[in-house]
Amino acid sequence: MTATTRRLLVVLIITAGMAAGLLVVVLQLQSRAVALEEALQTIANQAAVEREFAALSELLERTSQERAQITEYFVVGQAGSIAFLDQVEALAAAEAIELTNPRLTTGESTSLNSPVIQLTYNFAGTEVAVNRFIALLEQVPVASYLAALSFAIQEPPGGAPQVTGSFTIHAVTTNLDV
Repeated sequence: MTATTRRLLVVLIITAGMAAGLLVVVLQLQSRAVALEEALQTIANQAAVEREFAALSELLERTSQERAQITEYFVVGQAGSIAFLDQVEALAAAEAIELTNPRLTTGESTSLNSPVIQLTYNFAGTEVAVNRFIALLEQVPVASYLAALSFAIQEPPGGAPQVTGSFTIHAVTTNLDV
């Protein structure tokens, strides 16, 4: 082997080593570029989630009063059920209506697709008082409706007509948190 051939062989080996090293560097750069793209996408996704969270938090803060007002129209828990009963009984007392046989049950309203309490009473009073009481029941500031009403009018000789009957009112109940 001549000196030129040896030099050419050394240059060839060095060039091949440098090419192999360059190839390794390029492959590592490509794999790191893929990893960097994935990391950037993850960061972008996380930033989008954080923006949505901030927007939702701001919406919750901005609407807290409205949500608190809305929940006042629902019967919430046992304390709300008792308050609703007290409210109905206070309306009856104010109109001199006698309420008897209270029955309170819970269930699901098929028309509202919502849980409700079902309150049933028998009642007695004058015709005028019963009319005012029923009108007041329909305006109770709770998400409710008069589900059933039955009555009979009795006209005693020389006295004011008396009305007896029963009613059932459904009030929407929920466990909303404000």
